[in-house]
Amino acid sequence: MRFLKFAPASALLAVVLTVLFGWMPFRASEDVVWLEVPMESSAAGVATVQTWSGGGHWNVNISSAHVVRDEPKQVLRFRIPGGLCHEFRFAPLNTLGTVAMGQARVRDADGRVILKLGNDAWSDADGDKLKVLGDGRVGFAAGSSPHQWPVILAPGKAWHFSSGRETDLLGLSLLCVALAVVSLLIAVRFEALLERGWARVTKRAQRICGWAVASPYRALAVVAILSVGCSVFPVLFCGKSFLSPTTGAVCLYESYVTIPGVESLKHENARNSDTLAIQVGHRPWTMYSYESLIERGEFPLWNRYNSCGTPFLGNGLNMLGDPLHWPVILSNSASWAWDLKFVVARWLLAWGIGLCIWKATSHLGVAALVAFGANFLGFFAFRLCHPASFSLCYAPWIFFAWQHLGTGRTGRSLAGWAFLLLLACQMEFHSGTAKEAAFLIAFLNAAGALSVWFGEAPQRAKRIAAGIVTCLAFVLLNAPFWLVFFDSLKEAYSVYAAPAVHQVQPAAFIGLFDDIFFHRLTPHEMHTNPSANFLIFSGFLLALAHIPRVWKTPVGKALIITSLPALAFAFGVIPPFIVQKIPFIANISHVGNTFSCVLIVQFAILAGIGFAAWMTPTDKERGSRQWVTYLGLIALVACAYFVGATGITQDNKPSDLMPHVSPFFVVYSTLIFAGAVLLPLVLRTLKRTSLFSVLALGSILALLLFRHAQFVETTFDHYVINLGERNEFRATSPAVESLRPQLTEHARVAGLRANLLPGYNGALRLDNVCSADTLTCRFLHELLDQTPIEKVWGWRMVFHARTLAETQCYSDFLNVRYFLAPLGSRHPESFRRVSSSDLEVWESPSAWPRTFFTDSVAIYAQPADLAKMIAASDGRPFAAIQGIGNVPPNPTRTVALASNLSYSTNAATVTIDAPSAGTLVLTESWFEGDMLASVNGKSVVPKRVNHAFRGVEIPAAGHYTVEFRYRPRRLTLALWMSGAGFALAIAGALGMLRARAWNQFQSDEFGVGRV
Repeated sequence: MRFLKFAPASALLAVVLTVLFGWMPFRASEDVVWLEVPMESSAAGVATVQTWSGGGHWNVNISSAHVVRDEPKQVLRFRIPGGLCHEFRFAPLNTLGTVAMGQARVRDADGRVILKLGNDAWSDADGDKLKVLGDGRVGFAAGSSPHQWPVILAPGKAWHFSSGRETDLLGLSLLCVALAVVSLLIAVRFEALLERGWARVTKRAQRICGWAVASPYRALAVVAILSVGCSVFPVLFCGKSFLSPTTGAVCLYESYVTIPGVESLKHENARNSDTLAIQVGHRPWTMYSYESLIERGEFPLWNRYNSCGTPFLGNGLNMLGDPLHWPVILSNSASWAWDLKFVVARWLLAWGIGLCIWKATSHLGVAALVAFGANFLGFFAFRLCHPASFSLCYAPWIFFAWQHLGTGRTGRSLAGWAFLLLLACQMEFHSGTAKEAAFLIAFLNAAGALSVWFGEAPQRAKRIAAGIVTCLAFVLLNAPFWLVFFDSLKEAYSVYAAPAVHQVQPAAFIGLFDDIFFHRLTPHEMHTNPSANFLIFSGFLLALAHIPRVWKTPVGKALIITSLPALAFAFGVIPPFIVQKIPFIANISHVGNTFSCVLIVQFAILAGIGFAAWMTPTDKERGSRQWVTYLGLIALVACAYFVGATGITQDNKPSDLMPHVSPFFVVYSTLIFAGAVLLPLVLRTLKRTSLFSVLALGSILALLLFRHAQFVETTFDHYVINLGERNEFRATSPAVESLRPQLTEHARVAGLRANLLPGYNGALRLDNVCSADTLTCRFLHELLDQTPIEKVWGWRMVFHARTLAETQCYSDFLNVRYFLAPLGSRHPESFRRVSSSDLEVWESPSAWPRTFFTDSVAIYAQPADLAKMIAASDGRPFAAIQGIGNVPPNPTRTVALASNLSYSTNAATVTIDAPSAGTLVLTESWFEGDMLASVNGKSVVPKRVNHAFRGVEIPAAGHYTVEFRYRPRRLTLALWMSGAGFALAIAGALGMLRARAWNQFQSDEFGVGRV
């Protein structure tokens, strides 16, 4: 009997230990093969490999690096994820030198050669000639550039690589049995000691529970702290960072090391997680905010560094209204400040979810359970360092504020909760996203208002009115941001202008709760959509199993109703051709992703309601009907996935590829399904507070949540996030520093290929011609579309050494004087080398100045006509305006250079000694209606020149001081609206404070104060 007493706990402990610590020795690992390349090198450096799976572009996330020594007969081994592969892109060296490569081969995990690649498999990728050495090797002739992806190693057809290792179920079983026997013997031998220890633990736990019941808000805050500590411990204790440059974001260098000062070769495979958004978007924008607000003392309306100038206030993503972002601004976008913001946001998410559940159910234990699990979401791998993390983390507080608006007792408390609603909406709106934030605000406010309406609180119409007034005040207060954005949007270019709809296939609904099921459907198991976790999955299904009871609760009914349209949009119930006809939603593109964020928050709260219903059964629910329904729902969702889900690509498009099944997926999915089945049973046993119950609950939570934490290093890296080292984002580059003395004339700088990725230039205070800004000049894109300059992702211009001479006339026109090129690259004859260090700096001597004067104006009818004029011109600057017909530039025109060009945050000032009447041109973006100009202090009307830029008329010869200023035309109206919003907020608060007492209503559906 003593053995039977401890057998369940011993068996469960053995299973957990086997999974967590005995997995790798028994081959239940990720699917990995190895590419081997014998090589000789004349210099030391780093070699890098990327794989191509036919998904549309080279994926920097699927890459591997190896140190190269300056010695003969070395074999480089590159780790390659299993799955589909068409070819490899190989960078043999990131320094100058000559290399020779032997016959490459691919080996499986057991060392067997599964593919041999001869010399004919090597091909050229970027204009450099490969040299056949005649002894079975291929190399580079002296003077070539053997770094930065010059070589393609092509198998000649699509290959599907597999490690060849199957899960050793027998080995795992033997280990599990051994651990169970050992733990059982220890438990029997030390039974008395264990019982005394457990009695002490139980006594202390009762004291903690008593304190928690007395202070539930503080208790849930502590649980949220524990959740954050467990989920992001590498950031808190190991010096890791969410914004580490080793997570796949290209910045200054396109090679494996992306910024100066990074020495580690460890590169996290982010698997298509958008790690680029903050690195080349929000982080440089924050640095610009610091420059404008702290260094210059001006409010930033305009950003001259990106895309020849872009609206800054109107881009909708600058985070200026988020109180949590101001430490990041004041630190000039330091890595530690960003990490602190991510950590605090995670804490707010867990605490907010817990409070919402506590308010809805009054079951503190369930609230603590889901609050702890709220930080272990698959979403945080899909959006590792993306501002959407902040959007998700702030969202529960909107609903929580509404819950208290529906139960507030006094006018003072109602005013306080209205202020919380205003603050939550404010932080959400300025969280750094447009799509996710907008729909989280809309859906959670709708759910909150419905929960108040369905409640039985007295004067509920007034309570809803108070919430609506608060939301209206929020909208008015933020008019300078959204009104300027929408007004600029009409005149701007956006990559989302063309409607495109990417939804999740309905059969893959289970992927909303664990992204491993999305990974299985893609080549290389890439991220495609966000997810929650199987703890929330279990609670959500329990809510469905208790649907009659959940429907009777105001919160449950409100969440169910508002989740239905989000489900319909996310999972394709509303077909794409209808979505494309709905304003705003048609331009989201990633519809499945956006509405999944809404569902994650709503389902997390519903999961808490489901757990509470299960833990407090009514007399009618004490049978097995709910349990059977719960199991049936699990079976239904699983069958729909395994029978109906088909392969997809990284961008959620259907694929005819068979879903990839890795050994990890088989074992992991089996375990989390088992955990979901057992979790409700274990929760019912917690009332006895036995050692088995607590140990079982902890073991199941470990199984369901462990993969969604961040780690330092694991043996199954492909399926978890291993954060990299914290580095200085603005580390000094010798090439950039050598360039700065040349920039006194305000010339623009571009990088060849992916060097100096557009957006990162803002962090270095360098002007570029393109960026990932939300809104850029549509006239500039209309003109660029008529040129041979390569354009990818809808916004990024890509320059190549082999085509630089062909596109030089257009880059000259755009004031691009300097290019950062990979070391060893050969520049065209029309360029000159300025310096050579970590990168080469090339100069185009014929680049047009930023500002100039000309005495004649050409006329063009269409952008294509202007592009032809640029290509046919004599290289001297000219001014052209759009009109009827085509009048080429006057070959005898007079061109004079302006002087003393200086910039403030929102204006540019220049002086000119004009030899005659004519036109002064500033090569900076034009936004219709937002441009102001003055000549010698007198306001004049500027005009659009050279299709995308600004100009003013100079009336006669003389000395002139010209100022160009950007000011949104709706800014004054927006400021008045913001003032009205402030007045409305004050009036609403005073009205609530002076109102009579509000009778409190507290739902007691699931009991009060349970733990």
